[in-house]
Amino acid sequence: MSDLTTPSTSTDTPFILVPHGTVTVLYKQKDITTAIAPNLISLTYTDRVGGAADSVEIRLQDSELRWQNAWYPGFGDVLTVSIGYAGQKLLPCGDFEIDEIELEGPPDVVTVKALGAGVKRAVRSRRGRAYENTTLGAIAATVAQRNKLTLKGKIETIRITRVTQAFETDLAFLDRVAREYGYEFSVRGNVMTFYKRSDLKSSASVMTITRQDIEHYHFHDKVHEIYVASTVSYHNARTRRLHKKRSVDPSSTLSTYDHYSVDELNLNVRAENDTQANLKAQAALERANDDQTQMTLDVDGNTKLAAGVNVTVTGFGKVGGKYSITQSTHTFSRDAGYKTSVETKRVREASDGAQ
Repeated sequence: MSDLTTPSTSTDTPFILVPHGTVTVLYKQKDITTAIAPNLISLTYTDRVGGAADSVEIRLQDSELRWQNAWYPGFGDVLTVSIGYAGQKLLPCGDFEIDEIELEGPPDVVTVKALGAGVKRAVRSRRGRAYENTTLGAIAATVAQRNKLTLKGKIETIRITRVTQAFETDLAFLDRVAREYGYEFSVRGNVMTFYKRSDLKSSASVMTITRQDIEHYHFHDKVHEIYVASTVSYHNARTRRLHKKRSVDPSSTLSTYDHYSVDELNLNVRAENDTQANLKAQAALERANDDQTQMTLDVDGNTKLAAGVNVTVTGFGKVGGKYSITQSTHTFSRDAGYKTSVETKRVREASDGAQ
């Protein structure tokens, strides 16, 4: 695959160097990029903030039936993928274990799907057990160790007297507990990374995207189910009384743009004390109100647009501002080259208002 288009031979026209999209694919640590290039239809890498594993999907022509016979991949075999522009630093997508294989035709096409969380680990096995006199960090460490993962990220000390994994998978259980306290996590290869949602949103933008940069966009702005405050109710086993804790959205007193319904978010939760109830009220309110303004956009391939980073969007009036990427999809295809699509949510801070 050529790195650049052929320069013009006219003496009156300056050379215009146009980068070409490219990918590299390793199968069980062996570089197969050149071998699959003639039959590669597309490769798609989907990067997610949390709640689901990153994934890779490779579509290949199979007119010679190689992928249905001698080249048929093994489930759990590892693909290592990178994407970007030839001659430039590629985006290392990571390692993925093959999870699904699809065949269709005619003409014969093979689709290989692989997951970043791995299929050889027990993260998807349902378990039933209780965690007692512990913390959120200790629970995360236990799950990571059980699945031979390295835990990274900062987790505040959140004390938990008891929480039950009620025949849930490790991923589903940990996702449920983390989200209750305002955290997300991802599993990529051998690493489990925890992060606080508010910390992600407070990070600086990695780039500015203008209207001219965008091939297609869609904004969704709403007021329904956007709350000024949330109240959680819980039964305190020690006092044998019903307790309530209320959390007010800080943006409601700061921003001149953010708007709300007249409703408040009321929840009945399991909490052991007021500290837990407060954290759960804040996390629930944050999750609900983060959905106020959402944007999807398609641009030329850009390796900076990764899930979890922030971007500044300009040229769209009141719906412009700072957005946090919740999912990015990087696709290389023989027809369109390298393209990136992102799903984002507007960061609801007065200092990052409409532009």
